[in-house]
This record gives sequence, structure tokens and C-alpha cells, in this order.
Amino acid sequence: GVAKLYKNVKRGQQGKNIGISTGIPKLDKVIYGIQKKYLYTIGADTSGGKTSFALDVFIYNLIKNAGNTPISILYYSFEMAADVLYAKLLSRHIWDAYGEIVTYEDILSLTSPISDRHMELVHRSEGWLLGLEKHLVIYDKALTPNGIYVTCRNWLSQFGEFIQVDEHTEDYKDSDPSRYKVVLIDHVGLISGTDSKKVRIDTVVDTMIYLRNKCGL
Repeated sequence: GVAKLYKNVKRGQQGKNIGISTGIPKLDKVIYGIQKKYLYTIGADTSGGKTSFALDVFIYNLIKNAGNTPISILYYSFEMAADVLYAKLLSRHIWDAYGEIVTYEDILSLTSPISDRHMELVHRSEGWLLGLEKHLVIYDKALTPNGIYVTCRNWLSQFGEFIQVDEHTEDYKDSDPSRYKVVLIDHVGLISGTDSKKVRIDTVVDTMIYLRNKCGL
């Protein structure tokens, strides 16, 4: 209650409540940058750019703007394969680093073979991609709500320890409270299971809220 508020006020005075920039100044003013312990929902029509927005804000710009803050990201991709996501992120990097438009379609040669010039930029970006891979884990296979809980919990065990307090209560000891632990689910409508879509989504949201509160997602 009040004690927690004053602890948070003191953290803010030390500059520890300033979120990492999304890369979009107007958005930063609304959501105060990317904050810890927040649950964000991105909604739009089919092909409305939800995945591209998430990749840009919650992966590319998060890592780019993090400074010395450690970043670890778990991405559940139920719509696109991991190599397509990496190709989209590579496209973003090539534009940022070299000022050239090389789409993920170009990178994967989906309509015509990639040009020698663009292939050169892909090769030059390999070091950046390998660095990105150190921050990012992608699951691109179907998972039920329980599968998401188990894999997310196992992932979180890399950064802290789950401690059983009693039969019904557990705690989480974070090994590095400064670390941003980010989980993205793309998209929630494709979570597997025999329950209705609403029940599957509600179950996963409840799980994420629990892990957010317990582990600082």
C-alpha cells in the first residue's frame, strides 16, 4: 500500500522509473516509454501492421534504446516462422544502419532472387543478428495455455529462482532486478487448445498477469 508507493517514489527520484523509449516520441508521452510490469495489448484489423509494430517497438527499439540495461525477450509467434521474424528485424536494421530499403520479401527471395547488393548488406548485418539472438528466444510452434505457462516459467528460471513458500504459494527471487523480461504473444487468437477462444485467451492473460506480478514481466 502506502509503503510500496513511497518506495516507488524513491525509485523514481533515482531515475529508475523512466521507461525505455519506444522510438516513437508521441507514444512515449502516452505510455511513458516501455515500462516494467505492464501488460500491453496491440489491436488492429488483419494485416494492419500489428506484428511489424511489435517487432519495431518491443524488440528493435527496446534493445537499441536500452543502453546498459539488460534485455531478454520471449516471443511466441503463432502466425509466422522464426526466420520470417528475423528477416523482418534484419530489414529494419538495414534501413537504420545503411539507409536502404530491403524488405523481408527481398531478403527471403519470395518474388525474385535477392540482388548482389542486398545480399552484401545481409552478410554485413550477420554480427548484428547474432547479437540480437542473444536477447531473443522465439517459439514458433503451436502451444496451449498450459504450454505457454510451462515454457515461460522455464524461461524465467534463467533469470531468477522460483521458491515454494507453502503448498499454495511460491515466490520468485530475481537475480538481476534491472533486467527487462519481455514476453510477446503474436497473436492470442491462435493459441491452441480445446476450450473456446475466449477461454484460451483469458487463461493466458491471467497467466501473464500472475507472472508479471510475481516475476516483473
